[in-house]
Amino acid sequence: MAEWKKVIVSGSSPSLNTINASGNILPVSDDASDLGSSAKKFKDLYIDGTGNFDAVNIDGGTIDGATIATSDITVGAGKTLNVAAGTLTTSGTQNKTILQSGIANNDADVDFQGFEVRAQTFESDVTTGTAPLVVASTTQVANLNASLLGGADFASPGTIGGTAPGVASFTTLNASAVTSLSGDVNLGNALADDINLAGHITGSAGANVSMSLASTGSFGQLHATKLFGNGAGITGIAFQIDGLSNDLDASTLVDADLLVAADVGSANEEKKITFGNVKSAIVDSISGDVNVDSNGASVIAADAVHGTMLNTDAADGSSIELSSDSLSIKALGVTNAMLAGSIAITKLAASTISGVSLGNNLNSLSAAANGGISLTSYNGSAAVSNLALDIDGMTDIGGNLASGDLLIVDDGASGANRKTQIDRLATLFAGDGLSDSSAVMSVEADGSTLAVGSGGVKVAGGGITGTELNSSVAGAGLAGGGGSALAVGAGTGVTVNANDVAIGQDVATNANVQFANITATGNLVVEGNTTNAQVANLLVEDRFALFNSGSASGDGSGDGGMIIQTEANFSGVAFGWDQSAGRFGTQVDTKLAQDAVAIAPDAYVASVVTADDATYHKNGNIKVEGGEIYLYVE
Repeated sequence: MAEWKKVIVSGSSPSLNTINASGNILPVSDDASDLGSSAKKFKDLYIDGTGNFDAVNIDGGTIDGATIATSDITVGAGKTLNVAAGTLTTSGTQNKTILQSGIANNDADVDFQGFEVRAQTFESDVTTGTAPLVVASTTQVANLNASLLGGADFASPGTIGGTAPGVASFTTLNASAVTSLSGDVNLGNALADDINLAGHITGSAGANVSMSLASTGSFGQLHATKLFGNGAGITGIAFQIDGLSNDLDASTLVDADLLVAADVGSANEEKKITFGNVKSAIVDSISGDVNVDSNGASVIAADAVHGTMLNTDAADGSSIELSSDSLSIKALGVTNAMLAGSIAITKLAASTISGVSLGNNLNSLSAAANGGISLTSYNGSAAVSNLALDIDGMTDIGGNLASGDLLIVDDGASGANRKTQIDRLATLFAGDGLSDSSAVMSVEADGSTLAVGSGGVKVAGGGITGTELNSSVAGAGLAGGGGSALAVGAGTGVTVNANDVAIGQDVATNANVQFANITATGNLVVEGNTTNAQVANLLVEDRFALFNSGSASGDGSGDGGMIIQTEANFSGVAFGWDQSAGRFGTQVDTKLAQDAVAIAPDAYVASVVTADDATYHKNGNIKVEGGEIYLYVE
């Protein structure tokens, strides 16, 4: 098992797997050392002899095959003597004594829970004033023979129940279920008592109810919530609508309110109907030029307004005519104030404005196809429409602009629109070096230094000579200008030939270049191999040197270190980092070449730590902690 193993030295506390002693194992002094502890206990104790204990504390386990001494055994306070798995044997006298003593000394009630208690006789010795028997269950006792119940003698019950019940008087009789009464039933004194019924009286076929003061065959003063049935056998009852309270008016009526109506189709049988149904029936019966919806709102029907109904005078209150079943708009009954929003042209086809037929006037002002003139909106002052120039609606020219084409311009921004030829645009735009002809602009060239053709503006052949070159043209590294040809000046180690500029060797990116000395004031980055010749000692002023900078951690190429050449061909012993093992090691038995990419240690370097760290859980690592020394063993 991989763990830190303690190194036993003088004064340390050893951790050993097995201790074999041929002699005694003694503490340093009497009663000074413990064998185990409450946190770390020994598992089993084997003694082939006599065990002498000043005190014994057994928290678990069993004692087999042993005879306990005849002295008394005391169970400590709050402790339990558990013999549930075995048998506790006592004598009959002891059993009775245990039960009597337990009941007598127990201050609480004895509860046998779900078990039965059986005996030949149960006798209560409590005095009067305390119930001798308390029964929590409401289930009927199958055989309970008692002479008195609630202080009453029920040996011969004849008042309630039986085949011939007696007469009973009750102050209040409440029946929650259906109560059936046979024979003649008298409820109260007809002259003195009131009978209030909060529910229903339902009579079956052939049932008679008489409540009048005299034998008239009708009801007298009957105050009941409802009477159910078809009423065929009930007389003397009339619906008196005049006797009802009058607390409803038109403003408080809602669709759900109920009305009483006589259904003439059912022998004038009275039935109920909602106010909403009555209102809908009245609205549905209205026809004519005005429609009324279910909510009582009226609107003018489609195609109901025509020219003869229009009236420019003030409203005279006679616009709508009501017949027996319809609403109509009278002639000249619609005033200007009643017209709102737009009116379709088809509705006004026969109307005139300012003596001009409106329909004909609109037709005469229709826009010409692709003419650029269109109608917009009625201007509100005459029977005309606003006219506007609509360029997008005009027909496209279908070709390129040409000399003689006309344009529309605002002459001097004075609001006077004039026409002009497109040729005048070319004349306006032609400035110095430009000319125009038949609406085409061209560049003027002298023909010697510049030439203009179909391919554009070009430098003419031989057009730039020394005379055209200014002396300021020659910048750094160039000579000439001011009438002389330009030339490249040569430098140290640089030659200028007729066809190229060259140095003493090839300096291409893939060429081998040789210099005497190189001094770099900035960083020197070498991406290939370097060879140092005749370096006796390497002096590095940096505090840290980074090796293996071209690898990435975790990709298997993290090995690196130092090689001391001991063999030919630049190979020898190595000290380096083994990425796979995660520790430093040495490779001595097998030599490592200078171009190797991995180390194969035959020994590892032990690391010393002062606390447990999983990174150093490697064979042979040392931990010094709390004055003890440990070696890690995998």
